[in-house]
Amino acid sequence: MLKSDQILSRDLDLASPLKAHLVSCNPRVLSLADKYLDKIKAESQFSRFPESKIRNQLLVLICNFIWVNRKNNRWIYQGRGKAKFCSTRYFSGLTHDIFVKRILDTLVALDLIEQRIGYQSSTKAKVTRIRAKGILKKDVSNINASVIRYTDDYEIILVQKTIKSWFDVRSGKTIKIKAKLDYIDNAMTKLRRSNLSSINKKLDDTFLGLWIKDEELKKLHIKMRKDEKYEFNFNEKTLARVYNDTEFNLGGRFYHGWWQYLTRIYRPYITINHQVVAELDYKHLHPSLMYSKIGFTELPTNFDSYTLDIENFSPKHRDLVKQAFQCLINTDSRKSALSAISSLGLSTIFPFGPKKLVELILEKHNPISSMFFDSNLGKKLQRIDSDIAEYCMLEMLNVHKTIVLPVHDSFIVQQDMITALQEVMSTAYKVFTGNKIAIDEKSFTLWHPFERLGFDDLENYKGYEEQTTWFIETHNRESNLPFMPPDVYPVNLTSVDHIDEL
Repeated sequence: MLKSDQILSRDLDLASPLKAHLVSCNPRVLSLADKYLDKIKAESQFSRFPESKIRNQLLVLICNFIWVNRKNNRWIYQGRGKAKFCSTRYFSGLTHDIFVKRILDTLVALDLIEQRIGYQSSTKAKVTRIRAKGILKKDVSNINASVIRYTDDYEIILVQKTIKSWFDVRSGKTIKIKAKLDYIDNAMTKLRRSNLSSINKKLDDTFLGLWIKDEELKKLHIKMRKDEKYEFNFNEKTLARVYNDTEFNLGGRFYHGWWQYLTRIYRPYITINHQVVAELDYKHLHPSLMYSKIGFTELPTNFDSYTLDIENFSPKHRDLVKQAFQCLINTDSRKSALSAISSLGLSTIFPFGPKKLVELILEKHNPISSMFFDSNLGKKLQRIDSDIAEYCMLEMLNVHKTIVLPVHDSFIVQQDMITALQEVMSTAYKVFTGNKIAIDEKSFTLWHPFERLGFDDLENYKGYEEQTTWFIETHNRESNLPFMPPDVYPVNLTSVDHIDEL
């Protein structure tokens, strides 16, 4: 059992970033902003009181407190220094003089915000953490987070680069410090932003749920906290595309959807428009892309990029080989790859060390062995697989009028749209490579496709019912139908729109 100070320290480390792009036009939220604006005004010691500016920035703070209210960890982090309030394409609308001096300091003095002042050293950044307390905490807890939305100018095309990294022996993890870089818009970035805006609009209009019992949802959040992952928020459906260089040749994958935070065992419980799902992915996509560069039109059916010809090879061995393979395409030398494999413990269950493991992988992939030990190769491949993902999402949206949820090189889709997605994925790979690739359907054994989920224990699914209610309220929909479990359809059914049934 962790002590209270250990829990606090962990929560401070895993605080959510302040989102400067949150807003709301909900009357209750606006009324709350007016209420605390009056309190700030009554305490003001300044001769000037720019009421409109203070109110706008106070609204952002209140929206953030409402946004994290459903989480167990309600800490938010934002630096107090002037440098943290420089206006960029990623952060704007907040100023040091008003947000820190007029709003935060006053609310802290009124005992309405708990604040932990941060610091910055050469290796660590611990910016200030805040959370609502007292009557402010009670006020924000009474407002549903579904009334909070992103501003229209929220940047969804990001360039993010690792500026410093080191291996932390205590945690056994590589620590990375990343920075967002500015860039010059061009025709490509404008097109990518437009495409992603269309996808995000469809995501916003689509009900996404997680059909697990309330007690299981609590276990999931506990596990995520234990694994030092951020708690997810079901409102987080707006995707952003993250590149790793200002020339847009590296990275480009889609991030920030709540379903991407889930471990694999929970993905079968996702529902789209109140239907259960399937997950399809490309079979060893990165190796296939590498082999396509040397003329392979398709890998042999019985070829598995992540198996080794050793005695008692198991699925667990395969997972570790797959991770080791990634080390070989994300490091700049054999020495760096060996160090990464050792630090991650990827060779611990093999009867040999990291050096032999690398030799066996290189031997298996001899035709492409010269491509390894290029620290940018993995990101170059991500650029290709992210373009393929964009093609798949747009095609499913424009042709089949349905959304698919990207998890990098795999896609979660309504169960009755499996066949359509398979065809789209095959076409997408051919468009970008001219070649063929196998497509796998993840093994989902949770439900039989011809059975309807039972009504017996609906009382145990209040969390899912709340998600449904949020969606209805957000989109001003009305429904007199009773709360029901998700629908399960066989693969060969045509698409059915179930939003109106929620």
